[in-house]
Amino acid sequence: MKTQTVLVIGSNGYIGSRIIEKLNRQFNTIGINRYKMDITDKDQVFNQLENPKYDWVIHAAAKAHIDNCEKDRLLGESSETWKINVEGVQNVVDEIKKS
Repeated sequence: MKTQTVLVIGSNGYIGSRIIEKLNRQFNTIGINRYKMDITDKDQVFNQLENPKYDWVIHAAAKAHIDNCEKDRLLGESSETWKINVEGVQNVVDEIKKS
């Protein structure tokens, strides 16, 4: 039986690193962290995900510091939190839908 490959975006964060730790026992895992791909940059997302070498994607990248996110909320769509947690996620989804 072929071992399935799981791509984990946000692999250097707490959740992403725990996911890789658990899945490594049963799956081939590929981690993408913020140093390899900025999800707010469509070109980087396209370059990393254009030729899928994975069966599954787990997206765990996010700006999650509550206090900073609350401050950013006042800035709305121009905030870093919006760019990462909304536009960045949309970039990933758009590219995955193409494959």
